[in-house]
Amino acid sequence: MFDHPCEIAFGSRRVGPAQPVYIIAELACAHQGEFEFAERSVAAAAEAGADAVKFQAFTADGLVVPGHDLHAKYLAWQFSPSQWSALAAQARNLGLGVLIDVFEPYSLEIARTLSADGLKVHSTNVTNPMFLERVAALGLPVMIGAGGTTEPEIRAAIGVLARHNTPFTLVHGFQAYPTADADTHLRRLATLARDFRCPVGFAGHADGASDAAIHQNLVALGLGCSILETHLTLDRSPQRADYHSSLLPERFAQMVAAVRSMETTLGSGGYELGPAEAQYRATFKAYLVASRDLAAGHVLTPTDFAFKRAATGLLPSQAEKLLGRPLTRDIPKDTPIVEQHVH
Repeated sequence: MFDHPCEIAFGSRRVGPAQPVYIIAELACAHQGEFEFAERSVAAAAEAGADAVKFQAFTADGLVVPGHDLHAKYLAWQFSPSQWSALAAQARNLGLGVLIDVFEPYSLEIARTLSADGLKVHSTNVTNPMFLERVAALGLPVMIGAGGTTEPEIRAAIGVLARHNTPFTLVHGFQAYPTADADTHLRRLATLARDFRCPVGFAGHADGASDAAIHQNLVALGLGCSILETHLTLDRSPQRADYHSSLLPERFAQMVAAVRSMETTLGSGGYELGPAEAQYRATFKAYLVASRDLAAGHVLTPTDFAFKRAATGLLPSQAEKLLGRPLTRDIPKDTPIVEQHVH
């Protein structure tokens, strides 16, 4: 087991099982290098009710080897430091947290320059202890991408961060364009929380147009998820990057509303009764009443008791304290009998 707090902080926002779920709009590469599209995406995330946006900052040369099939595409999609700075400033002006997916030294430098609220180590680098050392050196809270990663690999990655006392969460989920229900394994969230005693998150990758894109987040919430990361795009029709699992802004807003409603429904795990439940209890619990007319001086026996709904009285579990005691007054049938009525 790792000794880790149940809460961490992304900027001023506390995140953990006792806090409102932290909803991240994953913007990823839906912009495809179009800065204006990225700006509109940030605005849409704020309007839809996200708590934070997450950017994937990289350079093509730092992410893939020359000649890789995706090198030219990544080269066209990368933003300059000044562009990332402008997007981060926009997000913060809209009240959003700023998170950075880190892949390489450039990503780390962007995160440092922007004073990011947190980092996410993509599954790409979870098995890279040298990179994790550099991540930890930034002193920022870290989300570890646990999708496509084995338990020993997760444990090793946490070990690196733990040496630096780096706050961390584990985020379950992976992209299969889209990820099928049968491959999602939401119960793993509970396993991660149990085994590593840290806040856990879910990165949903269901078909963005399907009911599952919203329903999976609600189930994850019910399983104790503290972070929900969901792709957002402005337009699914051109089939931009990650469109398979991206929600349009209005659908993202519906998801946020459903999650916030479900948070209210989940409520507290304690036994305290709220006003409505206390009223239900008072209305429908059975209380001890006289089974027949009883005269003053009568010594009470079990046959003198009936248990019916009444305005007030003693619960059936308290009847024993009255047995064998004489009444101080007449008690008509169906009248509650309480301790003040006996010697």
